[in-house]
Amino acid sequence: MMKVSKPSTQPEQQSIGMSVLFFILLMGILGMMILKGGV
Repeated sequence: MMKVSKPSTQPEQQSIGMSVLFFILLMGILGMMILKGGV
């Protein structure tokens, strides 16, 4: 886990947004693979 000693909220929000985007991208790829596998 990446922890910054600086007490600023901007990097934290950015990291959360990036993780959420990555999660959505992963889920999309997983769904595509499942759909292609099902068909």
